[in-house]
Amino acid sequence: MLKRILTATLCCVLLVSTMGLSALAADEPITLEFWTVSLQPTFTDFINGIVAEYETAHPGVKIEWVDLPWDGYQEKLVTSISAGDPPDVVNLWDTLSLKEATADVLVNLNEEATPEQLGIYSEAVLAANDVDGGLYGFPWYASVPVTVYNKELLAQAGFDAPPKTYAEMLQMAPIFKEKTGAYLYLPMGLYAEIHGTVEVISNDETTATFNTPELVQMITTLQTGVNEDWLPRGGWNDWNEAIKMYAQGSLGMISANAQSVARIENEAPDKYAVSAIAFPMLYDRGFAYTSNYYLLIPKGSKHHAEAIDFANFVTNDKNQLAFCKLAAIFPTTKEAPKDPFFTADTETPVGQARAMAAQVAASPYVVCIDAVNVRFDDINHELGVLEDEVIADPSADVAAGIAKVEAAVNAILAEEQAAKKSQ
Repeated sequence: MLKRILTATLCCVLLVSTMGLSALAADEPITLEFWTVSLQPTFTDFINGIVAEYETAHPGVKIEWVDLPWDGYQEKLVTSISAGDPPDVVNLWDTLSLKEATADVLVNLNEEATPEQLGIYSEAVLAANDVDGGLYGFPWYASVPVTVYNKELLAQAGFDAPPKTYAEMLQMAPIFKEKTGAYLYLPMGLYAEIHGTVEVISNDETTATFNTPELVQMITTLQTGVNEDWLPRGGWNDWNEAIKMYAQGSLGMISANAQSVARIENEAPDKYAVSAIAFPMLYDRGFAYTSNYYLLIPKGSKHHAEAIDFANFVTNDKNQLAFCKLAAIFPTTKEAPKDPFFTADTETPVGQARAMAAQVAASPYVVCIDAVNVRFDDINHELGVLEDEVIADPSADVAAGIAKVEAAVNAILAEEQAAKKSQ
């Protein structure tokens, strides 16, 4: 009898203790740390509004929003992950997203998110963030390219329309410079130029594949353009420089997005008044590049389910559409792009850019740049050598320069293969 009494008493104590812990846990909401890049102060009210709405609907969750500048963002993220104290939800762009996914530090949403959560997004944008069958980010928005061109300068050069392809641009550029004194185009990154011409590495990521006659011809043409001064010698891959040159009338066209068109309107209203919008220029392989931005959940987060739910909420149709109306970006969900907002204004260049972006996003010609998943930064650096040591030097041997970079990239890939075998 005494044994039964003691047992019953112990059970009651355990039950009360458990209830007390549950009540304590209920009184202490989960805090999710949410990192973004350079959104304050322009979008402070917008993000705070989303956070407040989510916290009201989820009283057990608190959101700590941390907005960081571009400079040092990647380093801070890597440090936090290495220290075991990463943010719960983090904003990353496609190249870095893929890089972090291959480092096995992000939550695979195919394993932890629900079909309902993933079902709202464009399949094409989801596919762009696929790594070996794993999905590592909720698409937040896209920066869709369009061509912005100066109608007066093109007419002065004798052209009715801007170039439709990269090859056509290289043919038009010397004529344009001769007739107008301005450059037609400022190349926006040698990796994109190379990848738009040839495959950079093999599918199994073991061998460089860019050393082809097509690339030799393309680099030779760029070298000639710089030497003959119908392509700018410097400023490649510099958005600020491109917009500055366009605003000054020393550049005939830029591959831009709606944000850049709005910037031209603010900084150079006279050039904005003579601007028009066209479909983006396609590279030789038949596509143009878009940049996608994602919300991802590091594996080190202690609250995967809650972080996934919040990231899904931030990137839903309603919130993406509201963000696009403020930021001149393009949504990545299935339903938001159907909103009449994107086609309501066809009179102004900004409105035309928005409407064109809707057409571009729905076309098969625009893809996310499929960043090399192995040592992207190192490989990109080696490819950049061609700009500094070959294109900028009229005496450089193009074939020899490409072969030198090929050997360097193959050495990087060999290092990675050796590292994998040793694991």
